[in-house]
Amino acid sequence: MKTIIYILLTSCVLLVSCNSKNRKTVQIIENKSIIEEIEKEPIFGNPIDYDSTKVLYQLFVTNRKGTQLKDQADEHSKSAGTFRFGSIVNVIEEQKDWLGIKERISREYTRNGREIQVSKWEKVFVKKSDVGNAEKITLIEEDLIQGYVYKDSILPQKIENLLELSFISKEDYLTKKAQRVRFLVEDSASIKKIKGVISLPCKNGVKKIIDIDEPDNEDGRMIYGYVGNIDMLNQYLLGVTFYEGGNYILIDKKSGKETRNLVGIPHISPNKKYMISMSANIYEECTDFQLYTLKNNEIKLRFGISFANYPLCIKKG
Repeated sequence: MKTIIYILLTSCVLLVSCNSKNRKTVQIIENKSIIEEIEKEPIFGNPIDYDSTKVLYQLFVTNRKGTQLKDQADEHSKSAGTFRFGSIVNVIEEQKDWLGIKERISREYTRNGREIQVSKWEKVFVKKSDVGNAEKITLIEEDLIQGYVYKDSILPQKIENLLELSFISKEDYLTKKAQRVRFLVEDSASIKKIKGVISLPCKNGVKKIIDIDEPDNEDGRMIYGYVGNIDMLNQYLLGVTFYEGGNYILIDKKSGKETRNLVGIPHISPNKKYMISMSANIYEECTDFQLYTLKNNEIKLRFGISFANYPLCIKKG
C-alpha cells in the first residue's frame, strides 16, 4: 500500500611533523625498545593553505552524472575524487575550460608496508561545463525516487512502491501550508535547564535529562534542549546535540521513558494517522526521512528512506 504525502522540495589521519619543514626525524619511544622513523610525507596534488586561500565565488555541479575532480586542468589528469549532482564547489582559480576549486582531498599511500591515509586541503580542477548557478539545478520526476529504504522489513524495498511523490505548484503548496494543523506546542520557555539538567514532570515522577559534557570524552558528548510537547501523543520533544550531529527524542509524559529517536522535528498529518520527520544528512549528502503510523498512542516506524538527489531546505515560518 502506498502512502501519499506532500513534500515541498525546494577523519582523517593526522600526521604530525616536528616542524613546518617536515624534516626527517627519528623518535625514540620508551626505553629505546621501539624506534619509529617518521619519514618525509609524499607530496600529492596541489596542497594549499585553507585560511589564506580566498574563495572567489561558489557554483554547483549541474551535470546530472556528477563531475570528476582532477589533479590538473587536463582531461587525462589523475582523478582525486568525484562530486555528485548539486554539490557546492568553491572556486579559487579560473582557466579556459577549467576551474580550480578548494577541497579537502583524502589520499592513500604505502610506507614501510603500512597503508596510510592523509587528508589535506588542495586545489583540484573541475570542468566549467559541469558546473553553474543554482538556477540550473532542476529536479525531474526520476529524482524523487532515487535513494534507499533503510528499515529492514517485509515491505517493498523500492521507494516508488512505498510512497507516491509528485511535484506541486507554489500556489498549491501555499494553500496547503495555510491549512496545516500544528500539534507540536513549542513552549521551550516553560521548562528550563539548570546546571545541565532538564527536569520533566511526568505522571510517574520527575524525569531528569542530564547533559554529558566531559572534556576528555568529546565523542560521547550529548547536550539536550527542551523543544516542546505534543499533547495528542502525550510526549515531550527534546533536541540532542552530539559531537558531530544531532537528532530529536520523544519522552513519554507518563512513564518518563524515551519512546522514539527522530532524525528531525516531527510533523503530524491532519487526520492524526501519520507522522514524518526529515533531516539533511551532511555526511552522506542526502535527506533522511522517516514515516511513522499513529494508532492508540502507539508511535510505530513504518519505514525510513534516504533520498539521494535532493537536500532538505528548512525555512522558518
